[in-house]
Amino acid sequence: MFVNKDGEGIRAIQDALGCCGFASTRDMAWPFPGPGRDAGACVARYDGTGTVARCLDGLREEESKVGWMMMAVPVGVFLWKVSFASSAIHYH
Repeated sequence: MFVNKDGEGIRAIQDALGCCGFASTRDMAWPFPGPGRDAGACVARYDGTGTVARCLDGLREEESKVGWMMMAVPVGVFLWKVSFASSAIHYH
C-alpha cells in the first residue's frame, strides 16, 4: 500500500486502529512525507503528544481475533453435526 501511495487505504487503517505507521509511528505512515511535512505528520495529525501507537500492534490483535473466529466456526459446525446426529439416533 505504501509503495503504491494508497493514502486512502493507509488512512482508513490508521483511523480504524487509532495508530500511525507500521513498525513505528514514522514508518510508512500517512500523510506521506513531502515538502513541509516530515514522517511525524501522522502523530501530529492525531494528537501531537507522541502517545499514538504503531499500527503493527493493532494489526496483530485484529489478526488474533480473526484467527479465533476462524477456529470457532468449524468447532461450532462440528458440535452442531454431533448434536444433530445424536438427536437423529434417539428418534429411530
